[in-house]
Amino acid sequence: MIFSIQHLYRNSVALLCAASVIVLTLCLSIITFQRDQNTIRRVLDMQARMIAVAVGDSDHITTANADSVIPTVDANNTVALACIYDSHGAVKAYHRGPTYDAKEDSPLSCDAVEGRVRVKGKLVANVPIIRRNLPEPIGRVSVVGEGTPMLSTVPESFAVATPLGLILALFCWYFGLQLNRTLIKPIRQIGSTAQRVSLYKDYSLRVVPGALEVSPFEIRSLTESFNAMLKEIEDRDSRLSRKSAELERARYAAEAASSAKSQFLANVSHELRTPLNAIIGFSTMLGNEQFGPIGNPKYAEYARDIHDSGKHLLDVINDILDLTKAETGKLSVSYASLNLAKILEKALRIVAGQAHERKIDIYTDLPERLPKIIADPVRLVQIMLNLLSNAIKFTNEGGKVVVRARAEAARQNIYYFTITVEDNGIGMTDEQIRKVFSSFNQADVGLNRKYEGAGLGLPLTKRLVELHHGKIKIESTLGSGTVVTVRLTSDPALLD
Repeated sequence: MIFSIQHLYRNSVALLCAASVIVLTLCLSIITFQRDQNTIRRVLDMQARMIAVAVGDSDHITTANADSVIPTVDANNTVALACIYDSHGAVKAYHRGPTYDAKEDSPLSCDAVEGRVRVKGKLVANVPIIRRNLPEPIGRVSVVGEGTPMLSTVPESFAVATPLGLILALFCWYFGLQLNRTLIKPIRQIGSTAQRVSLYKDYSLRVVPGALEVSPFEIRSLTESFNAMLKEIEDRDSRLSRKSAELERARYAAEAASSAKSQFLANVSHELRTPLNAIIGFSTMLGNEQFGPIGNPKYAEYARDIHDSGKHLLDVINDILDLTKAETGKLSVSYASLNLAKILEKALRIVAGQAHERKIDIYTDLPERLPKIIADPVRLVQIMLNLLSNAIKFTNEGGKVVVRARAEAARQNIYYFTITVEDNGIGMTDEQIRKVFSSFNQADVGLNRKYEGAGLGLPLTKRLVELHHGKIKIESTLGSGTVVTVRLTSDPALLD
């Protein structure tokens, strides 16, 4: 439940005034009631004494005496019943006043009144009858009078309590003005400033101290702390804005440099491919002695070396070109429905010569039937060639490479394909695994590195896998081998 301090104060004042009027009315009613009761009790006692004196001066206590004496002392007709008893408690005379009600269920009687202080809501005054020259009382007088009802005092008390309540309300109103000035208004000002800061993100706003001259120490301290916090946030926001601008400029510069680098690599790759194609073509002709024998067999061998070197350089240039396209978002894939087993067989045939040369055995673990995979045939072969070439290159002679493939049905003809390439080669550390997916980075670095390569295979493979909406993961232990897992999503919707 949300409410303001001002509303809480206003409601509290209203409740306080109402409660004050009620409490004052109740207290005044009780006081008035007790006052009236005491007054009536004194009047009755005085009347009873006057009757006792008058009867005590008579020679005999008779009803006639009572009837003649009682009316003379009851000028205001307040006596309901007066009873005169002898010394033995026997009723000698009685008198019923005008307020006596004979219609009651059990009318008053002298026997019921004897020795009582109150009876049926009425007050009773008891006074002994004393005759001169006698040591003991000769009887007793009991006078019954009407008491004041409690509720009859309420209107009078309410009339007195209401002005007092209004005076209390005025006092509370004045106190509220002071409270609003010293406490509520500063708090509302702080809350309003905080709301504007949150809404407009303007940290230059401050709580004006002019309205806080008579505020308590705690409010002033809160205001000063709030202003200090805003100043700190403003300074920090200014620093962050400057830093953000610097970082933004640096990002633009880095993107421009990266774009220029990628464009440069693409241009260089195109420029190098033209002469390389000529070198490869002419070296092939020389190696095959297409236009006749060269003469010295060494020349044919050198021509084949030139061909192999040119082919290797062309592959590197093609990888650079593909990587620059991937970094600039220009590398695309063309999806088709493929037989994964045939794709793997094609890649294995291409690397078979490399594996045979290094005396490495390649094993496959494929199910009898695999569903069709939706992928780019050229890029999928490229992925497998990069993984297989790395596995063969980083496995010592006599080692082995295992290729596995599994398919898991998902929903609506969607399959998840998991392809793993496992070797028992040199392996990698966790730090080397983090590096190998960065462009132009290699796990084996330094001038004395043992394995050749430009560090393009795995970064390019990662981007090709991501273009296929897949993921690649490497698990490796130094000296124990490496397992590369590729998980691809085969969705027929990609063909649309």
